[in-house]
Amino acid sequence: MLSRRAVIPLLTLALAAPARAQQPVQEYDPARGYSTFNAAIQLTGDFDRGRELMLAWGRMATVGPRGAWMPSLELGAGISPGTHEFIEGVAAGPRLSLARAFPAQFMGLGRRSRGEPYLLASAALYAAGDFRDDRNRWGGAPALSAGLGLRTFGDAWNVDLTTFEAVLEKRYGVQDDGLRLYLRFGRAAARRPRERETPPPVVTPRENGP
Repeated sequence: MLSRRAVIPLLTLALAAPARAQQPVQEYDPARGYSTFNAAIQLTGDFDRGRELMLAWGRMATVGPRGAWMPSLELGAGISPGTHEFIEGVAAGPRLSLARAFPAQFMGLGRRSRGEPYLLASAALYAAGDFRDDRNRWGGAPALSAGLGLRTFGDAWNVDLTTFEAVLEKRYGVQDDGLRLYLRFGRAAARRPRERETPPPVVTPRENGP
């Protein structure tokens, strides 16, 4: 039979094991999952196609140390008010993105807010319509895009994010034209806000008296 002096250290190790496996959440750590919403406005591109306004919503996850990797899947829908036609075109479909943030390169934004830059690449498959000159063409419009972004935290423990992005996009198919520059503004709301986690105190076994 094990003596009491042997049992106490074993119990201490068993209780401390979960504390070692679970890393405490640090300041400005993002949540693991988000619901996203963003709005984009087209600044450049074929003037005859108008200037697109697009809304998108979906899900985003954060992976890796400090949530540096941010894969997301969104559904976007946009219209292009024009100069010749009231609506020059429409587009809607899924967009898959992968972003890589650089938390170490953060910048202070006020007393407690801060922003972290990131790189972004996306691929989309839109169902689109081209209404220029009474064409009324419908079909697919796959798109590839890349750009820069900034994710901002309200404070050290507010994990909801505000995002700003400048993105260059190239479309093919029905809406094949030159590069388009978009500015996007978005919000990412944490699906399960992370709580401040602190490891439990380490229990030091006491020596029993004789």
